Amino acid sequence: MIKVVAIDDEPLALQLVKGYIEKTPFLDLAGVFNNPLEAVRFIGSSDVDLILLDIQMPDLTGTELARVISGGPKVIFTTAMRNMPLRVSGLTPLIIS
Repeated sequence: MIKVVAIDDEPLALQLVKGYIEKTPFLDLAGVFNNPLEAVRFIGSSDVDLILLDIQMPDLTGTELARVISGGPKVIFTTAMRNMPLRVSGLTPLIIS
């Protein structure tokens, strides 16, 4: 099983991602967060394999969070914005919109 955390400040988007994770047999939902700072604390103290991460959030953007956990779990960026330019030095993004 792949332990997954979903992080998004938009409740509807978070519910959608959560639903996809729960329907995928090889994914185990380890946590759902609308606050990226709470998610960082959880990830630091948990065994997480994958993070589904919104790009635009207040306080800490998805790209900033990805840099904080660099070398940790794999990250898949999620966004509702089509054709959003993503400039992330040192990160190789996979974006699902």
